Amino acid sequence: MKPRDYILEQIHHRETSPVPFTLGFEGDVAECLDEYYRSKSWRERLIPYIVGIGGVDTCREEQINDTHVRDVFGGLWRTDRRPLHLEKPALKEPSFVNNTFPRGEQFLDTD
Repeated sequence: MKPRDYILEQIHHRETSPVPFTLGFEGDVAECLDEYYRSKSWRERLIPYIVGIGGVDTCREEQINDTHVRDVFGGLWRTDRRPLHLEKPALKEPSFVNNTFPRGEQFLDTD
C-alpha cells in the first residue's frame, strides 16, 4: 500500500500495519540526530505518511514583547516555548458574530 492508503484505512477505522505517523522536527533536533547517527541516512527510514505543506504565517502581525506576539486574527502567542503556545485565542466564544477577519494583503510579504 502507498502512504495515502494507510491514512485512508485509518480514517475508516480499519487497522493497518504499520500505523501511519508523522514526525516533525523543530530547531536543531534533526541536526543533532545527524550528528548522533553520524549521517543523514536515518532520514531515509522515515516514511512521510502525512506531509506538511506549510501555511500562512499569521504570527508576524504585532510583536507584544520578547516572548509574545499577536497574530492577524487577534490570538496571543507565547514564542519562547516549543511548540508555540497559544495563551489567548482570537475567539472568546465559538461564534463568528462580530468577528473581523484580516484582509488578504496582511499576509503578503512586504520585505
